[in-house]
Amino acid sequence: MRLFTIFGEIRINVIRTIVPFLAFCFLISGGCDKAKDAIAEKAAEKLTEKMIEKETGKKVDIESSDKSISIKTTDKKGNEVRLETGAQLPQDWPKKIPVYPGAEIEHSLAVSKRNYTISMLTSDSQSKVIEFYRSKLSELKQEAQMDMGEQKMLRLKGTLEGEEMVVTIVANRDADKNKTMIMIAIEIKASE
Repeated sequence: MRLFTIFGEIRINVIRTIVPFLAFCFLISGGCDKAKDAIAEKAAEKLTEKMIEKETGKKVDIESSDKSISIKTTDKKGNEVRLETGAQLPQDWPKKIPVYPGAEIEHSLAVSKRNYTISMLTSDSQSKVIEFYRSKLSELKQEAQMDMGEQKMLRLKGTLEGEEMVVTIVANRDADKNKTMIMIAIEIKASE
């Protein structure tokens, strides 16, 4: 009876260790691409978090998906600092600054709740894009305007949604895609 118990325990321990190991090997070797990608993505997130934490001495949280990456940490004062990238409007994008009608968001970037950038594509002309934003953001003061043929720029400054901000709109002809690339950069000034 004792001999059977020992062999039974060994068999159970082998099953407990070998089966998960074989399943892991199966996933890594291409047995399941989605699971393999998810494992690799999480491992990359954790490795990157540890590298940033080692360099900065701050706790870092990274989340990623097939369309975006979000990095969260804190600044010297303990305030949350967030960096987001992706192909959708940033989470805290100022509501009074519209996405150009019918445009497709290509890229976005948000750094905390102070700086945002998005790029979009539209089939409309650069002039039409600039006029749209000039009329929609008329409560902001025009600070600069440039017309360089294929590229047009409008820089506005003032208060929107109770925040002092600078908004820069650039409309550039993308010859490869035969569309107009719109880039909007927003800098929200810190309250003093």
